[in-house]
Amino acid sequence: MPYYQAPPSVPNTQSPNGELVADQSEEIDIDLNDPEVEKAAVKIQSGFRGMKTRSELTNKQVINKTRAIILEIRATVLGVRATILGARAIILVEIY
Repeated sequence: MPYYQAPPSVPNTQSPNGELVADQSEEIDIDLNDPEVEKAAVKIQSGFRGMKTRSELTNKQVINKTRAIILEIRATVLGVRATILGARAIILVEIY
C-alpha cells in the first residue's frame, strides 16, 4: 500500500482508507524573488518543456512510421492489381 512518509518534524495521521498522510497545518514560505528560487523554477520548467517536446516528437515519429507502412501497403495492393489486370489482358488476348 503506497503511503507518504512525512519528515519527522511533521506529524503523520491516518486517512480513512488506511494510508498515512502528512498533517498540512505547517505553512511553507518561499521567497519568490530569491535568485536561487528563480533558477530552480527555470530548471523545473525547462525539464517539463523538454519532456513535452520529446513526447511530441515520439508521437510524430510513430505517425510518420505508420504513414510509411500504409504507403507501402497501398503500393503492394496497386502492384497486385496491376499484375491481375495484366493477367486478365493476357487471358483475353489468348482467347480472342
